[in-house]
Amino acid sequence: MTTMPDPTLHGNGDPCPACGLRREADRQRTTLGSRDMPCNICGGTGRIPRTAERIVSEAVAEARALLAVSQLRMNARHPAGCPPGPE
Repeated sequence: MTTMPDPTLHGNGDPCPACGLRREADRQRTTLGSRDMPCNICGGTGRIPRTAERIVSEAVAEARALLAVSQLRMNARHPAGCPPGPE
């Protein structure tokens, strides 16, 4: 299992799908008196870690998208051939 760069930071992991599926089974199991068992996928944390490379690549992709939107807004305010301010 890989470790997250910092598990306390928002966005450094994904919810564990196995834990989501286990919630219903846990309710039935505890009513029958069985003991709790940790998740084999996430180790009981409820989070699947992301690698540092994935975190950085997602941040770069989001920054590029924001830059593209800001450039579109700038081009809409100042069409080609028009000066940006009074002459």
